[in-house]
Formats: sequence, structure tokens, C-alpha cells
Amino acid sequence: MEQWAAASVIRIAGWQVPDELIANLGRVSIDARREIRAALMAISEGNDFGPEADDNDEQIARAVAKWRAWRDAEIIRLQEERTALEEQKRLAALQKKLDDASARLRLADLYWKSGKKETARTLWEKIVKEYADTPAADKAEKLLRGLDYP
Repeated sequence: MEQWAAASVIRIAGWQVPDELIANLGRVSIDARREIRAALMAISEGNDFGPEADDNDEQIARAVAKWRAWRDAEIIRLQEERTALEEQKRLAALQKKLDDASARLRLADLYWKSGKKETARTLWEKIVKEYADTPAADKAEKLLRGLDYP
């Protein structure tokens, strides 16, 4: 009775604890099995690998194996999704760094052209220091060495 109630709460609350549910499919009463199956279906957004209420031990074991395969595939999918999101964040941060460096380089160019050469020089030095390994830093470094002054 306790497992049936727990499975009902899990299903209603939308908690995601498939490992424990899958492990208990073959160990509980028919009512609890129904609730565990319903909880797993809710967690898996509609997948249904059984078992049916009147399934024998072999059929239950097959259902448990299918649920475990689903769980394993879901874990891999979630890991790949997290990795993709982390890569997107990394690329966005890199793009921001490139954009910021480029904007500062344009600003330094404006300072240089308006006669504020020392301000431009200071900004180029900051670009080289703060945005190393960017095209803007390479350009600022050349400008600081006296090459390509605008």
C-alpha cells in the first residue's frame, strides 16, 4: 500500500525518479504496479513499456528491461543536451569577447583620428592585455609597435 501511495504522489507531483520506480515494478502489488507504470509514463511523456497488471514474471522482466533502456537513452540524451548548451554558452561568451574587443579597437581608432593619441595607445594596450588571442588584440599590438598606424 505504501509503494502504491508513493507512486501516486510521484506521478501527481511530476517527480522524476525513474530508477526506483523501475526497480520496484516486479516487487509490488498489482495496484502499486499500475501506479508505478502510470508514473513512469508521465515521467517519460507517454512512453509505455508495461507491464500489464496480469503479466507473468518474464513479461515483467522484459518491461523492466525496456524501461531501463529508455532511462539509459534518456540519460545520454540529457547529457548531450547539457553538453550542447554548455558549448552554446561557451561560443556566445567567445563571440561577446570578440565583439567587445572589436568595438574597443574601433573606439581606439576614433581616439587616434581625433588626435587623442595617448588615449588610443592606452586603449590598445588594454585590448592586447584583456583580449589576447583575438584579431583585435593582434591589430592593437601591431598598432602599438608602430605598424599600420591609421
